[in-house]
Amino acid sequence: MVRNYVRKRVQTYSNVDIGEAIKSIKDDKMTINEASAKYNVPISTLYNRLSGHNGSSLRGGTTILSKEEESHLVYVIKTMQDYNHPVSNSNVRTIARRCTTELKKDIPDNGPGKDWFYGFMRR
Repeated sequence: MVRNYVRKRVQTYSNVDIGEAIKSIKDDKMTINEASAKYNVPISTLYNRLSGHNGSSLRGGTTILSKEEESHLVYVIKTMQDYNHPVSNSNVRTIARRCTTELKKDIPDNGPGKDWFYGFMRR
């Protein structure tokens, strides 16, 4: 049976509210407790944003290839398929390993793992 995620709590504040609350805290106009009450933002959210634990960085792991390098890799794989050269999962991983070696990227000795491959194929 398929599970459907239902958010248990509705967010009662916006990013604008968070921004205004943080600005008023940084300008020493309010304490965190006062800003939380006025802008209806949880104290923990304000603490996390002020400390830089979340909200300021990208989600997910670090990438090995840049967007341009990745798009070139996709182009190579699609070109191989256009010339009727079958490309299996292991072929894609081998091509990616050779590509990262030529670009002098720091990867494990055995090359990109299956988790990289499945993440790459979803894009």
